[in-house]
Amino acid sequence: MPGKATIKGTLKDAFGAPIVGGKVIATMVGSDAFENGARLASRKIDATTDANGSWSLSLIVNGEGRHGSSTWKIEAFDAAVVPIYTVEKLFILNTAEILLDDLEQVTAANEAAV
Repeated sequence: MPGKATIKGTLKDAFGAPIVGGKVIATMVGSDAFENGARLASRKIDATTDANGSWSLSLIVNGEGRHGSSTWKIEAFDAAVVPIYTVEKLFILNTAEILLDDLEQVTAANEAAV
C-alpha cells in the first residue's frame, strides 16, 4: 500500500484576504514497474478551502514498485471557479507533512539533481 503525505496551503486573493469556498484539485499521473509489468496510474482528488482559505490534501507518495515515478499537478480556483494558480510536476518523496510552497522548492531541487 502506498504511503500518503499531507500537503497544505492557504488560498488568498490579490489583497491578501482568504478565499473562502475555493477549490484545490490535485491530479496524479505516474507509472510503476512491478514483477508483472508496468502500470500507469492516475488519480484526482480535491479539497474546499475553509473560512481561513486553508486547505489540506492527502496525496500518494512517489511509486511503490521498483522504478516508481509519479508527479502531481495542483490547481487552485476561487469560489467562482476562476483559476488562481497551477503547480505542475510536483514530486512527493516521503510521507512528511509539508506546505505546498516548501514542496515546490524540494521538487525543484530534485529535478536539478537528476
